[in-house]
Amino acid sequence: MATWITTQYSGVLYREHPARKHGPRPDRYYVIRYRAADGTRKTESLGWLSKGWTAEKAHQLICSLLANIKLGTGPQTLAARRKEAAELRETAEKKQTQRGTTFQDVAGIYMNWAKINIKSWQDIQARLNNHILPEIGNMPLVEITTQDIITVKNKIASKSPVRRENKQMSAASIMHCLHIIRAIFNYASGNSLFTGTNPARVSKKGYGIRPPKHDNRRLRILTQDECKMLMQYAEKKSRDLHDITLLSLDSGLRMSELLSLTWQCLSKDDKTLRIIGAVPGTTETKSGRTRIVTLGLLYPQSIDMLCNRKLASISAFIFPGIGKKQAYRDITSYARWFKRACITLGINKDITDERLIAVPHTMRHTFATRLLESGIDIYALKEILGHADLTTTERYIHLCDNSKRNLALAHRTIMNSRDL
Repeated sequence: MATWITTQYSGVLYREHPARKHGPRPDRYYVIRYRAADGTRKTESLGWLSKGWTAEKAHQLICSLLANIKLGTGPQTLAARRKEAAELRETAEKKQTQRGTTFQDVAGIYMNWAKINIKSWQDIQARLNNHILPEIGNMPLVEITTQDIITVKNKIASKSPVRRENKQMSAASIMHCLHIIRAIFNYASGNSLFTGTNPARVSKKGYGIRPPKHDNRRLRILTQDECKMLMQYAEKKSRDLHDITLLSLDSGLRMSELLSLTWQCLSKDDKTLRIIGAVPGTTETKSGRTRIVTLGLLYPQSIDMLCNRKLASISAFIFPGIGKKQAYRDITSYARWFKRACITLGINKDITDERLIAVPHTMRHTFATRLLESGIDIYALKEILGHADLTTTERYIHLCDNSKRNLALAHRTIMNSRDL
């Protein structure tokens, strides 16, 4: 049995090695004894005199632990102190490793993940290449500050969008870029590539980066005359353009949903479309839910149009692209035609506010507004449009003609009372 010898310092003890020497004296092994915060007595080993431990150092350590116990702060046991020291060493090592890791390095790793998990990864890649990486791509991740992100934000805000002279980047585009930077830092933090506070955090209260104020809601709806002009103009150009325009105005589908429709989505018996995939190869709509849309609510001729197309179709798609493969039609081709059509017909003449310029999505707004004016219940409209949140649908109330809506509701009330 080892004999423990007390020292001049309370709580510091040692035992001597029977053979090993440290200088002329036997080597000594030190331990400390003290009462822990929970009242139990603890004995913890320190080490040998030959390894640097002395009674004085042991005394300083026990005094530090007892002070922490008394104040209720810091490590209160030797094990906790060693754990804290190990964590500090690990953090220092990580920082040293991270110091050579640039934002571009982590962005590349993040994009490999995004290509598998995010549908709009191409938009993220484009914004990285055009706006973000040229500014902070070569900077070490740990050296990027909030002020650096603010500088990036200001530079993006001063740019002109591609092919749009005398225009500034929209607030929404700036927010998308800030979100990408923030997401990359969050990804790096979650994968032990970065430690610390995210410098791209956004706050409206002055902490972090203040988001730009914006209201990018499109407020334009087409009049009946404009709808008629569009379809007549489209019919002169091609049958496909006319049929796409007609179905868009009659169903309110997003253009990505409409162009990805296949014949198996159509039910001629109950005159409905089952909307499953927002883009080719996916099994989810934008809201993540399958929905059924009834045809002919605004334009009954759309039902006959689809039946006639089916008889002549050789593709799985209702509106296939041009070519031998008859595959998915690129959404940008219709968007380009729609823009040219609006210029030719004067639909966007003298309009400079982006929210009032007619785009293909305007046909979806027109459909929703016309249905509200006809007296449809807003909850039913929410399901038809495939909105996940009712507040998104409620914005159409502000666009519709209240007099028409009230008249339709009054007419419905009268007809219901007659049935009773």
